[in-house]
Amino acid sequence: MRKYDCLLVRVSGELSLKSEQVKPKFFERLVKNVRKALDRKGIKHKIETNPSRIFVYTDEISKASKTLTKVFGISSLSPCWTCPSKLENISLLVSDIAIENLKLDESKSFALRVRLAGRHREFSWKSLADEVGGAVKRVTNSKVDLTNPDIEIFIEARSRRTYVFTKKLKGVGGLPLGTGGKACALVYSHLDVVAAWLIMRRGNSLVVFTDNSEYEDILRQWHIGERMRVKFMDYEKALKEAAKAKLPVVKGSVFSQLYSPSLLVLNPIICFSAKRIEKMYEKIKNFSKPL
Repeated sequence: MRKYDCLLVRVSGELSLKSEQVKPKFFERLVKNVRKALDRKGIKHKIETNPSRIFVYTDEISKASKTLTKVFGISSLSPCWTCPSKLENISLLVSDIAIENLKLDESKSFALRVRLAGRHREFSWKSLADEVGGAVKRVTNSKVDLTNPDIEIFIEARSRRTYVFTKKLKGVGGLPLGTGGKACALVYSHLDVVAAWLIMRRGNSLVVFTDNSEYEDILRQWHIGERMRVKFMDYEKALKEAAKAKLPVVKGSVFSQLYSPSLLVLNPIICFSAKRIEKMYEKIKNFSKPL
């Protein structure tokens, strides 16, 4: 079986809404966070970029995939096979994958999902799909079914290299950590964990006040790219310390004690049902377990 060559990382759509002045800064921060996430796990890698993609070359694709799905600012990622953007190279690569990795035969159907980016003088979208699709049919005897195929093969042909993949792993989305300033998070219940996580997803790094090491571990696994400061103390003392910090205060449960005309209190879960919050907490907690 052919091994994956690369991990194609797609940037969150929220970054595209930023101005042309802000967008490069957010993208630069995301690349930095991706690098730090991989370094944290000891994954050797090489990174290449273009304005909407990050390409991670590593021999540890599976481990890198699980690591990067926790990085805020990534919408999805795909383990890829790559080759030069030449028609014969692409046809050969996809044919080999169809036989060796996908085990396509006359009992299965397939569809090509082709996307061109950059300049391509040698082929058009249609000629690429026709040529590669014909090559796969010849070597596997499988049928083409564009509506409901057994297997979808995605081809993203760029100016220099082409990326072939069969699956998309969902990322966490949001904005890159570190692009939204800092906030104090009072984390004394699972509700507070969810609130803090949602604020992190908006790009804010945290100063965490807590008395629970489990809550700290959960948030630390998600706090990728920035140092997370943690202060262990009881709730009453934390209220006073947070008020002195002159930062927005994040709280997921009752926060009437925090009322102050000069204090900005953030409660991002205030409109969520209890059932939804419980589901979010379980997902955050389980997904934050170390690999």
